[in-house]
Amino acid sequence: MKTLFLLFLSFWFWQNIFAQSSVSVLSERIANYDIEAVLNTENKTITAKEIITWKNISSDSLNEFHFHLYLNAFKDNKSTFFKNSDLDDFTDLERGFIEIKKIKILKKEDLTQKVRFIAPDDHNLDDKTVFLVKTNTLLPPDSTIQFEIEFTAKLPKLKARTGFAKDYFFVGQWFPKIGVYELENKVDSTSWHWNCHQFHSTSEFFADFGVYNVELTVPENYIVGATGILWDEKVNANKTKTMLFKANDVIDFAWTASPNYLVFSDKWNDVVIHFLYQKEHENQVERHVEAIKIALEYMEKHVGKYPYPAITVIDPPFFGLEAGGMEYPMLITVGTVKFLPQGIKIPELTTVHEFIHQYFMGILASNEFEEAWLDEGFTTYFETRIIDEILAKNGSINFMGFKMSGIESRRLGYTNMYNKRVASVWNWAWNFPNNSYGNLVYNKAACVLHTLDGILGRELMDRIIGNYFDKYRFLHPKTDDFIDLATLTVKNISGDSLSNEIDVFLEQAIYGTQICDYAIQSVENKHLEKGKDVESDGIFSQIRVQRLGDFQMPIEILIHFEDGTELTEKWNGKSSHILFSFKGKHVKWAKIDPKNKLLLDYRFENNSFANESQHGFFVKYAEKLMYWLQNFMQFLML
Repeated sequence: MKTLFLLFLSFWFWQNIFAQSSVSVLSERIANYDIEAVLNTENKTITAKEIITWKNISSDSLNEFHFHLYLNAFKDNKSTFFKNSDLDDFTDLERGFIEIKKIKILKKEDLTQKVRFIAPDDHNLDDKTVFLVKTNTLLPPDSTIQFEIEFTAKLPKLKARTGFAKDYFFVGQWFPKIGVYELENKVDSTSWHWNCHQFHSTSEFFADFGVYNVELTVPENYIVGATGILWDEKVNANKTKTMLFKANDVIDFAWTASPNYLVFSDKWNDVVIHFLYQKEHENQVERHVEAIKIALEYMEKHVGKYPYPAITVIDPPFFGLEAGGMEYPMLITVGTVKFLPQGIKIPELTTVHEFIHQYFMGILASNEFEEAWLDEGFTTYFETRIIDEILAKNGSINFMGFKMSGIESRRLGYTNMYNKRVASVWNWAWNFPNNSYGNLVYNKAACVLHTLDGILGRELMDRIIGNYFDKYRFLHPKTDDFIDLATLTVKNISGDSLSNEIDVFLEQAIYGTQICDYAIQSVENKHLEKGKDVESDGIFSQIRVQRLGDFQMPIEILIHFEDGTELTEKWNGKSSHILFSFKGKHVKWAKIDPKNKLLLDYRFENNSFANESQHGFFVKYAEKLMYWLQNFMQFLML
């Protein structure tokens, strides 16, 4: 290793330098990394040293520390990741792993022989993605420890958003990362534990915030994009170059290298945008960059300020698309193909979605192992808002009057599930059965948030999410934190009644598996003649509304009378059914949820009912056919 690595031995030295370019310290900076790495493009390896400066913020004195080795998921077919995925067996070239050469407390105890692999999730003794070490001395509360680790990372053939494809490298989850030592139960301030899960095929990541100073040595002709900002670059005598990247208050560091990237740079307000793209995608550069600007403006307006100085967008080659569609702090990967028509919004949708992750994966940084919906659900919710309100407003798909929207495509993903009760939105990522992970944490979770938006109104919804972001950024919020804050915000603005309704709604929608399905069963108009029980001749109308599912929530019913007048009735939705009766009024039709607020209601086709004496049998079922045709057209465009 070059002597420059000696500069990395002092975390505080680098922190003080980098502070000059940072407005303020945004996080507690618990886990800090100084890394020097050399990429060998021939044998697909990274030889590296790192120093982890870790702060004990707990009330415990510690002598046991847990670490992730994510790349060992690709070590062999015995890993938990492999067993739960549909990957083919790895060849020797395709395998990936991390081999620790040495681990020690800086200038103190050597821990290399104390490395012990553990499998806290499934007890798979062959899984090598988590290890622990025990030290001879205790680390007191509010103290720091520095681990010096020498390691070799063998990159796998590109899969799960990391590895190599020909001369293209995307390097994610490539270095030993310390786990999160956190309160197991926020009610008990003494219940601290290591949160350091194995790498599963359906799980992503969880880490503490810190400062990253990463020195990368690559072939001289390679273009590099990375988390953070490029701080320094020098050319070496052996036809390589060394680049120093620095990032403050982030939870991870990823990077990419290729001799074929072209670079386009732009700016939105104070945020620098770097776009690394393939030559064959040159005609789509403007589309990606414009999407980033739209997402930046929208998220700052509706959620909060983007706190970092830059964002780097990576466009992989066609043979490297396995690296596409992923998010890391200050860096996202997108994905497109040559000659993609303007009317197909895949580049914009992917770019917007991955950027929004900067807020929920990156800044709020909830636990994606245990509560993935807090990232994926919120990201999908805002993705559909931006797509439907801005990006697709003038270019959405239309066919014979049927229009495809982003949120409807997401709703169909959930409502078309074979078993909607298979699991709740809240679940550990590897516990979702029958491939339900995506439909629940992306699609249903987005429908939950859109339904909440419809109930409360956009202004109050934005206030809730803005308050949530302001209070919990850089703090790892949990599901209960969001529910508590949402109900408190509603209470302060609208009172106890609506607050209680929202609390019940979110408990069902996030933790439950209840099905939401309200229907108008019948609309009857009778002509009554004066008699014993009837005071005078006239029309008597009755509407029967039923709750067919077990999800309970307030609903609205719009009633249209034959004379053209309309009336909106409200029902708390708790009982199995309700009857609405009218004297002297002939009901022409009735519709549940006339403003389409309740996207969790999985059968829209039973939400309306026209009086058959007026519309006839064929009109009634033509309306149902129209609904299904619309869904079919939307399904084709997914």
